[in-house]
Amino acid sequence: MPRRVARAFCDMLSLRTVEMPFPSPRMTKCLIWHTRTGADPGARYFRSLVVEALRE
Repeated sequence: MPRRVARAFCDMLSLRTVEMPFPSPRMTKCLIWHTRTGADPGARYFRSLVVEALRE
């Protein structure tokens, strides 16, 4: 998972991160939503928060 997301979980749940003993594979992420929410301001804002949280 992205380092920023891991840090947030660590802060919330008293966890710690450790380095992986091997290189992590690249993963493709995408958002999928119903067409009726494509232009909804609240749904667009939520999607932007998800994108920002996963961006490194």
